[in-house]
Amino acid sequence: VICNMSATKIFIVEDEQIIAMGIEAGLVYAGYDVVGMAASGEKAIPKIAETQPDLILMDIMLAGAMNGIETAEKVRSEFNIPVVFLTAFNDEATVKRAQSANPFGYLTKPCDDRDLVPTIEVALARYHSENAVKLALEKEQELLELKSHFICMISHEFRNPLATIMSSQELIDIYCEKGDYSKINAYCDRIAKSVGRLEGLIRD
Repeated sequence: VICNMSATKIFIVEDEQIIAMGIEAGLVYAGYDVVGMAASGEKAIPKIAETQPDLILMDIMLAGAMNGIETAEKVRSEFNIPVVFLTAFNDEATVKRAQSANPFGYLTKPCDDRDLVPTIEVALARYHSENAVKLALEKEQELLELKSHFICMISHEFRNPLATIMSSQELIDIYCEKGDYSKINAYCDRIAKSVGRLEGLIRD
């Protein structure tokens, strides 16, 4: 069954050309768009930057100085693209090493379409789910920062008229005790204006 996945772009990093071509043929048959292939991490990185695939199939053992795990870590840090590992080795040590790169899937070669397609789809679903959670958390953090800023601003705006009211009330008490009523009206006006400002802030 051919899947309709033409929008999904896949990049293959595999140093054995025959295996890479076989994987490419299977992906194209399944409806994926294979946007590039590379035999080493050093060659893969600039091609990945250029093609911006949706997912990368990465062999753990590669030609060149960088192995697949190191390449995957670089891909995640620079491009945040999900990686599914391909390897001929399924021993515990290799699996643990692969886990350090936080892959989105792990397939043992040789793999057929019955394994490859579901693994890719699960990896993409997990990637989109994690991104959605990340965006939600970032949005929540933005809202918390906005709320904190708003509270600080409102607190500052309320303090000024409240300070004016308190100081005016104290001065009114002093002038009343002295029997000097000539300035009381002015301080009453200051209180009235400050109350009006507070009412305006509340309405806003």
